[in-house]
Formats: sequence, structure tokens, C-alpha cells
Amino acid sequence: MTDDPYAKHLAFLDYQRARPEPVRAPVIEIVPDATVTGVGDVVKSPQGVSIQDSGVYHADDALCGLSLHRASNIPEDNIAPDPLPSERRARGDVVPGRHLFGGIIGPHFGHYLVESLGRLWAVDHLKGEFDSLVFIRTHGPKRTPFADFGQDVLAALGLDLPVHTVVRPTRFAELVVPSQLFGFHLRAGHPLFHAFVHRRLRAISGAGEGARRLYVSRRQYGDTPGEEALETLLAGHGYRIIQPESLSFAEQIAAYNAADTVLLAEGSAVHVLAMVARADQRVGVVQRRPGVFAGGMDHLRGFSGRAGVLIASQPVESVADRLAQNGFLAN
Repeated sequence: MTDDPYAKHLAFLDYQRARPEPVRAPVIEIVPDATVTGVGDVVKSPQGVSIQDSGVYHADDALCGLSLHRASNIPEDNIAPDPLPSERRARGDVVPGRHLFGGIIGPHFGHYLVESLGRLWAVDHLKGEFDSLVFIRTHGPKRTPFADFGQDVLAALGLDLPVHTVVRPTRFAELVVPSQLFGFHLRAGHPLFHAFVHRRLRAISGAGEGARRLYVSRRQYGDTPGEEALETLLAGHGYRIIQPESLSFAEQIAAYNAADTVLLAEGSAVHVLAMVARADQRVGVVQRRPGVFAGGMDHLRGFSGRAGVLIASQPVESVADRLAQNGFLAN
């Protein structure tokens, strides 16, 4: 595989074009006596794409194709063998009850929001209760995000359910597998997923009530050029400066729901805001790295119906001019 970044990018695009189109419509498949496999060893395709092997299988060992995760704008993919190899069959008892498949889950907060919530819309469209949510843990740290922030997000969404994090093949008496209606393959999200998060999150109020202007900082990471001076400028124009890491997920949502204008340093906080952003809000994203931050900007536009404004952070000395030109410093 070449080391040239542009050639790598073209190779990734060639790989993704050859893949079957992902499902972008609401579909639900019920899988009795389902086997969920953990991820196998990651292998590289000839184009350099990292392939992680995991999925959901029917009782006859046939792959449930709807369970495969799609990450179409990064060099990773999820492909599973069909049928299930005998050595990958579950060895333990069947987990009784009815369970909802949530897809994959990794250790990064932003990716959790974008890649691990997109199947949960089905909760609002199926009768009856679920006994748990089922996720496949991807490679990375042995911890899952539920110990850090995952349960906080699920609680805000009103999903008070146990979570099964699968690392080795496990059988479930009944597994409901919905299509993934939000993710890197569908960055603006599907209207059913919009409705799911809006209904559950836009009503949250509390911390941050009354703060009409917010700046969401990354200063503790030190990766946004000129951010300390930017915060001083914005505080002088009536902005409340918040560090999202010091707030619960529900407190962050409440602050965004109460605001008319939100400026954010580029990062995971943009994906939090995008879940509840409204067409009557003015939203700006201050860049911290080259590129157009397409995933975050598409998320904002798709869920709110209004495009956010991308503000270049360099040259630092002219950031104030760019903010003023876009209406963020008006009284």
C-alpha cells in the first residue's frame, strides 16, 4: 500500500464504491435464537482498509446482513463471514428475553454518538419491552464507554435498560435488528432518527437555563489556536464559556436548548449540539485543524435544517473580524 495520502484516499474511495449500498431506510429484522459474534482479528484489504469481522447470525448460521456496520468515510469496514464458521459459534447458554441490537461500540465519545445510536430509533416503533441493548465492542481499550459516558447518554434518551457488550460469541433468544439510520454512511441522519432524538432531548431543561450565548471550549486540550484570547473576546460580548467535560450529558443538552447562539471549538461537542440544534439558532464552529469537518457540519445541517458556519481559527489575529462578519459579535 502506498504512503502517499492522496493515493490512499483514492484507494479507500475505490474500495467503498465496490461495496454494496448500505441500507438508509427504516427496516427491522427479528432474529430468533440469534448469535452475536465479537470482533475477530483486524485484517487489511488490498486498498489498506481495516476490516473488522463481527455480526449477527440466524439460527441456521446465515448472516443477518442488516447487522453490518458501515463507516464509509474512514478507512474501516465491517465484513463478516457467511455462514457462521463453526469455531465462532457461541458455547454458553442462550440469554433469555427480547433484546435490541445497537451495533458496534468503541471507546471514543464522538464516535459513540455518531456510530452507536443510529439503531435506537426502533424503540419508538415497536410494541413491547426490551430486556437489554446489545452492542459489539470494537478493538481498542478493554473498557467500554458505558463506564464513562454511555449510560449518561442513554439515560438522557430515556433508555433505562441493561447493556450487553459482546466480546465473544453470545446467543440471544430474540434479537431485534434495526437498520442504522445515522452514521458515517448517513451523516445528516434519517427523519425517523431526527424525531427519536428531538422528542427525547429537546424537552430537557435545567443547567444553563437563561444563557443565551454559549462558547463551548476545548481549552483543556490546548489544540485550538488562540483559544484563550478567543474566550476573553467572547466573554466581553456576553458569552458564557463552558467546558462540556464538567457537565453531564443532560446538562449540556439543557444549555444548548436554552441558547440562541452557540459557538463551539471543533470536536465531539458539535455532535452533542447537533442532536438538538434548531433552525432558529445561530451556530458557528471554530476550526482547530485543516479540512471542512464534513461529518459535524452535515450532522448540524441534517438535524436542524440550518447550516452552521465554519470559522477559520487562523490567522488568529483576524478571528474577531470573521466572527463579526458572520454576526456572532452583534449586540
